[in-house]
Amino acid sequence: GNEGLLRVYLMDTDSTVLVSVFPTVIPTAFSVIGVGDVNGDGTADIVAEKISGNNVGLLRTFLLQASGSGAGTVISVLNSTFPGVRNPDFDILGIAYNNQDERADIVSIKAQGNNLGLLRARLFGADAAGFDGTVFPFLVPAAWTVEGLGNYNGSDQHDIFARKTSGGNEGLLRVWEITAAGDGVALSGFPGNLDVTTFEIAQTQEVLP
Repeated sequence: GNEGLLRVYLMDTDSTVLVSVFPTVIPTAFSVIGVGDVNGDGTADIVAEKISGNNVGLLRTFLLQASGSGAGTVISVLNSTFPGVRNPDFDILGIAYNNQDERADIVSIKAQGNNLGLLRARLFGADAAGFDGTVFPFLVPAAWTVEGLGNYNGSDQHDIFARKTSGGNEGLLRVWEITAAGDGVALSGFPGNLDVTTFEIAQTQEVLP
């Protein structure tokens, strides 16, 4: 029962759970694609995509708000918007800060048709009711697989983290640092090499402040 019920565990400074809250229920026709502050109010929001019924690919946000403090914190849905529809030729990589406007965006990669590997970022407007624009930062070479999005250089926006999966030197890691405007690559580096016979990448995340 209660399928789609969201639960948030709010952590204390010592990495223990302070309280858990239940902000909303995601309708069964929608699947969550990521979490991020898409309207720039300082509180993370939920972004989902319609996967069944009519209007498959319809994007929906659940804009969250927090009240109270400590163990008395309450998180609820302030508003829900429908900013657009996913292009079926693109696979969504996640919700990330593509530029420096302090709003998270939808980042995807072209998986069908021409220009395979082309990255696309749809930039949320201030109220998340629509998109301010779309940029195409660069094309990921065919020999590389994107493993995650994250702030790897402290720039307050995401970068692209990938692993070489064919053509020799499999396991070589690569980071493309995105420009401040989010429309290109500022720098590309090779931080290391993964032993692909022993390890698989499960997730990428910032581990130090």
